[in-house]
Order: sequence, then structure tokens, then C-alpha cells
Amino acid sequence: FYRVEYSAGLLAALTASMADGLASIERYGLADDTWSSVMSGGTSSPEYLKFADGFANETDPDVWSALTGGLTQLSRILDGDALGNFRARVRDLAGPAHRKLGWEATPGESERDLELRSLLIRTMGISGDDPATQATAREMQARYAEDAGSIEPNVAAAVTSVVANKGSETDYEAFLGTFKDAATPQEETRYMYALAGFPGDAQIERTLEMTLNDEIRTQNAPFVVAYCMMNREHGSKAWQHIKDNWDEMFEKYPTNTIARMLSGVKALSRPEQAEDVFAFFKDHEVPQGRLMLEQHLEKLRVNVALREREAGRLADAL
Repeated sequence: FYRVEYSAGLLAALTASMADGLASIERYGLADDTWSSVMSGGTSSPEYLKFADGFANETDPDVWSALTGGLTQLSRILDGDALGNFRARVRDLAGPAHRKLGWEATPGESERDLELRSLLIRTMGISGDDPATQATAREMQARYAEDAGSIEPNVAAAVTSVVANKGSETDYEAFLGTFKDAATPQEETRYMYALAGFPGDAQIERTLEMTLNDEIRTQNAPFVVAYCMMNREHGSKAWQHIKDNWDEMFEKYPTNTIARMLSGVKALSRPEQAEDVFAFFKDHEVPQGRLMLEQHLEKLRVNVALREREAGRLADAL
């Protein structure tokens, strides 16, 4: 297995020629390898943004997934005006593809089109912080509450995530009610994980509390905690919750889920957060998941290095 790291000139030439014959698997490989080059320090984050601009006409959901994965990670290392400018770039990139597909499924669409629509809604509404997308997501969420069958399932999942990301206390109570009285297991799971995405202090604390008081089943609770650590605003709060309740979690949760719960530490990429994580695991063992934990900690180190290397450079470029 190998990665290809192209020089800036070759990368620009490849990006310009994508419409003339690169197959989707080649475009995916190009996007995936280029993001890996950013993570390893070979390609700068401003160069990656310029590279991503060349995918405005992309139609393959796997290629979009590779691109948006990198863009989402870059958004996490920015704050203030730089973050606002970055979100505008995301809207410029994903907006044309989103408008082309629209919100409603049409006869004859493929499963791939349905997947892409869902991904683009999330990208525009969350990474792009687009008010128009967020407003339409709210309208469709209300439609879903009245008649779940009126919304295509992929769209329903996407709008749930978008609404949660900007959700109010009223939204939280509505989502909590749907989770507790869901019509299907799929709906229950969707709304359960959506609770971890809300931006309010009280909301995230309530969600974390439910992972210990049996309102969320013990086989699901570790994964909800992991999602809470990925919450942009409250990842540190979720990490503190783990430290404060480590012994109880070890006793309550299935042993093989503890290491999976800790996958969320990868998002704690501020140096002081990471130092706290590393120090904690010098004194706390995860007997049935040590190798998995080591992988999480390695990815955390990589993410910290990305932040330290690229945050200032990307902010200046934006």
C-alpha cells in the first residue's frame, strides 16, 4: 500500500483535468491521498482548500465524503473570523451540487444520489453553517414530525443532524421525546445520537447524565459519550464526565465497548486537552482494548500536530 504526494503543479494539473477523464475511483484516491498529505505535513491546509475548489462539479458521494471529512477536520482547528470565512468557502464549494440535487428525491434516482443529497445537506447546514439550509431543515423536520413517511429517509437523517447542531432547549425536548417514544429502532437510534450534537451546556449535561442513569441503555451509552466528545463546543465537558465517572462506567458498560467509547478523544486536539488525556491513561488501564486505545491516542497526537502546524497558517490564508 502506498500514498501518492503530487507537487503543487502536478496536483493543479490533475485537478483541472478531472472532468476530462479521471474515473471516480481515481478522483477518490486523489482526494484521500491529498488529505493524508495534509495530515502528514506534506501539503498545507491552504493548498488543500484550493485543491478542494476543483471538485465543485463532483457527483460521486464517496469522493464528497473524502473531501468533507478533511474540511470538517480543518473547521475544528479554526475560531472567530477565520472560521466564518472557512464556512463561506464550504458553502461556495458544496452549494452548487446541493442546489442541483435539491431537497426532494425524484423518480429514477439511484441510491448514490440519495446518499449524496444527505451528505450535502449536512455539509451545508453544519460545516457550512448555511442559514437557508438550516431553515429548510427545520421545515422538513416539522414535516417529519407530522408524517414521517413524507420525508425520504436519508434526508430525514440529515435534517435531524442539522437541527440538532443549532438546536434550542425546545428542540432538545422534542428530540428527547421522539427518542423515548420512537416508532422504529432506526428512529430511536437516530434521535439518541442527535442528542449528543446539541450546542447548549444544559443539553449536553443532560445527555451525559442519561448515559449513566439507564435512560440510555448501557450497550448504547458508550457510543453516545463518544459522540459527545466530538461535540465542537462541549468535547472537554464529555471528557471530564469520563474522568469523573470512570469506575462507574467500567462497572456498568460492556467491557468491550470502553475502548470504542474512547474513540472520541481524537477530537480533543487542543494541546492542553491532549496532555490531560495522555496523563489520564498513564494511570488507567483498558484491559480489553489497549491496542485500540493506542490507535486512538496516536490519532490524537496527529490531530494535535495538525492544529499546531496549520491553524495559524490557515487562518492567515482565510
